[in-house]
Amino acid sequence: MGIAYRRLGVDYIIEERISRFDRREDFNIANDLSLSLAFSAEILGGDNDEWLFSISDVQGHSFRKGHFLFVRASGEGMLGGDRVRNGLFSIGCDHYLQGTFLDWGPFLHTLHWLGSIGYGTNLDPDRLLGLGYTNGLRGYSREAFTGDKRLLFSLEDRIFLARNLFGLVALGLIAFFDSGYVWDEGEAMNLSDLRYSTGVGLRIALPAVAGANILQLNWGFPLGSGADPLGDSVFTVVTSTEF
Repeated sequence: MGIAYRRLGVDYIIEERISRFDRREDFNIANDLSLSLAFSAEILGGDNDEWLFSISDVQGHSFRKGHFLFVRASGEGMLGGDRVRNGLFSIGCDHYLQGTFLDWGPFLHTLHWLGSIGYGTNLDPDRLLGLGYTNGLRGYSREAFTGDKRLLFSLEDRIFLARNLFGLVALGLIAFFDSGYVWDEGEAMNLSDLRYSTGVGLRIALPAVAGANILQLNWGFPLGSGADPLGDSVFTVVTSTEF
């Protein structure tokens, strides 16, 4: 049994060359607040009497055409008695910037950086926060690090070719730098434990085809003490609907 509430504002901006090459992209920068509260009762088949809660809030801001950001905060968990189980709280920011001195000739740049911090409490093993090539640290193997707390920072330069190859194939390049680490409950944050990775990638798409996926090729290299950038590098090939 539960109840949910959502307040969604409307303030759309139109951008290009963010995640889908030269296609129009709509972003709603108005506030988006979502709340939910539910009760799981033993009498209805639940393992325990527990309250399930979630909250998320997203706010965007546009400085000018090609320059905008989103700030996000969220929390969720299960409350039984005086204990929160699988509690997960996070805050983060996504920032996009175009029209810089990097633009030259046919190469158009979109800078993207994100930062986030996550805090978990009494997490089940399958709910632990992770870092690896699938969730922010692209020079390391999948879920190379797991813990209850996570800090992540990433900077990308997305490079779009102004003209499509043969008028059909859209090509893009990416250069990235990632930094982050995870730690366990009860441990203090120690920035000396940060892990780093850097790398490059290629993006291939057929923009004339409706709904076409983008082929992503990434080559990430771990950095820092004890890392072998070439020997431990990670090469991935995936498809996605975004850059």
